[in-house]
Amino acid sequence: MEVLLEAAALRMGGRTMYATAGPASSVIRLIDQPSTWDPLAKQPHGNRVRSKDHVAAIKEYIEHEENPILNSIVVYAKSNDVTFVTANGLGDVGHLKVKIGTRFDVGDGQHRCAALAESLAELEDADDNDPRRERIENLSVPLIVVVDDDPARRAQDFVDLQRNAKPPSGSLGSSMDRRHAINRFTLEIAKTADLTDGGQRVEFLKDTVGKLSGKLYTFQAFRQFVTTLIIGSSQRTRAGLEKAADDAVGNGYYAAEFNRVLDLLNTASHTMPGWAEIMDGSITVAEFRADYLHATAAGLYTLGVALYKVHNDGGDVDEAIAKAAEIDWRRQPIAEDGKSFFDGTLILKVEDDDGNVERKIGSGRPAWEAAGEKLYNAIK
Repeated sequence: MEVLLEAAALRMGGRTMYATAGPASSVIRLIDQPSTWDPLAKQPHGNRVRSKDHVAAIKEYIEHEENPILNSIVVYAKSNDVTFVTANGLGDVGHLKVKIGTRFDVGDGQHRCAALAESLAELEDADDNDPRRERIENLSVPLIVVVDDDPARRAQDFVDLQRNAKPPSGSLGSSMDRRHAINRFTLEIAKTADLTDGGQRVEFLKDTVGKLSGKLYTFQAFRQFVTTLIIGSSQRTRAGLEKAADDAVGNGYYAAEFNRVLDLLNTASHTMPGWAEIMDGSITVAEFRADYLHATAAGLYTLGVALYKVHNDGGDVDEAIAKAAEIDWRRQPIAEDGKSFFDGTLILKVEDDDGNVERKIGSGRPAWEAAGEKLYNAIK
């Protein structure tokens, strides 16, 4: 006996592969969960260590997204387990006959398989009207079935698939992902705020800004700043940050928060050193980037932390911005003693082997959180 899968034959190099699809419940029964890669094994094939968090994220997605999309799962079959039969003389279109009892080996997609399997198991006894069950039952899973008996080549395929897949940059992905309310919120702020010039001063495509670029900040950094103004810096994971921020702007407070953040940013745009000069045209964005600490993501987050704390404590944010503007934000302070308000936080002094002291700009969370706390105490 055999299982019949409608399929189309594909040829890549010297191998034939078959593109097919089937209901999630049927497809999962055909797939073995992979073992972990062990190059010392006699049959060296396997996969990376499975991430429980990644599986949970995919499971959440397929159970709650009304319009899901999944990449094809790449699986392997031995040559004596499958037979392709063309339909009506079409050559590359027909049926893939799979022997009963055959289990495909996962090459790429183990996290998708695990998420589907967990969802199916949990929803087996769910109420027929449970929308999650309906979504899973209506989910067809695409497969690429590779006929290859060589386990070593399967391992090479896995490496090649990862190298040939380029994930979007954080800025590009966040600005495209409209599912999260905080992404939509930040994009509208970027398109509206004075400082960002209708979004023209925000880098949406990359996670870095070139030295001579006319862009002020990446969208990823700008989103972190906006998010910090709304919920502070207590969240330590991307998922936690997005959920907390989505909740903050998505529970009926979107308009109020939008106006508050926009007013704050517009006030700061015309008040903060460097930003005010950009606005009046007396310096370029590149000159600002070369001279000021808040041209860095860490400096930007520092300001966000302090202003969030002022707002959260019921303080006068406009007055706090004015006080923050009186602080010397330059990378090289103009004070006679050479000291900076941000020494020990955003500015670190490092001594080389010859005893020369070099100023380094701190970039990590400990640096900008400590700087934000110090700034808050100075401007509250």
